[in-house]
Amino acid sequence: MASVERNGAALRRAELAQIHIAAKQLGIDRDTYEAMLHAVARVRSAGDLDWSGRKRVLEHLRPARSLNVFCKRQTGVDRIEWLDRRPAELETLTESLKSWIARVTRGADARG
Repeated sequence: MASVERNGAALRRAELAQIHIAAKQLGIDRDTYEAMLHAVARVRSAGDLDWSGRKRVLEHLRPARSLNVFCKRQTGVDRIEWLDRRPAELETLTESLKSWIARVTRGADARG
């Protein structure tokens, strides 16, 4: 039983580290980070996350990272929040996302 507890604690530490690393890589400030934790898992500190909360937060951070990668590919701008003063690039990104959604939706409709 002690081995299971050790493995569970190690997994928890690893997941918390992933959360903190992802937040840092995304450049999320403390207030935004705490607001995200509350919105996604109803906690104010990552240390208060249970297993399912950690999974939800990690999943939330992955789409944010993916969106920045998409933003960079479409506009050449590294982070989506930097587009707030670049309306032409923001329009490009918005139209690209609309096209992608339309393609995905058509594909799903065709498959039934």
